[in-house]
Amino acid sequence: MKNELENIGKAAIKISGFFENIPQDLIKNKQDLIEVGTLGNELLKTFNEGKKINIEEKRINLMLKKMAYDYKENKYIIKKVFKERSSVLEQHFKALDHALKNDDKEGIFFALKGASDIISKSPFEDIGKIKLILSNKNETLHLDF
Repeated sequence: MKNELENIGKAAIKISGFFENIPQDLIKNKQDLIEVGTLGNELLKTFNEGKKINIEEKRINLMLKKMAYDYKENKYIIKKVFKERSSVLEQHFKALDHALKNDDKEGIFFALKGASDIISKSPFEDIGKIKLILSNKNETLHLDF
């Protein structure tokens, strides 16, 4: 036991030598050795806590980056979906104008029905499906308006 304590004491003295402000003869008895060991343990705990905090901070930053990316992706998808809807509706209204000018009752019916079908369908129904398809490089997105 005494030999083990001497070895620990020598190791503690050697470690203390790495610190400029700590005198080499700091450890004079068993209590000093316990105190150095306790402070070392506290230092190690603090160091490990710091590592955990850094890891948590990186995880939070990654989550924030993913949220920002998802926001931009959703904004892009919604913008494209509404732009496509707008374009298709515009074509139906042009067809309706043409049918009205030519008194084409069948053309009026189909133009109104097409516009009505688009308006009655929520563009948000398929956002999840669109995102899934966009995330898979082997899939093709078919917009059905």
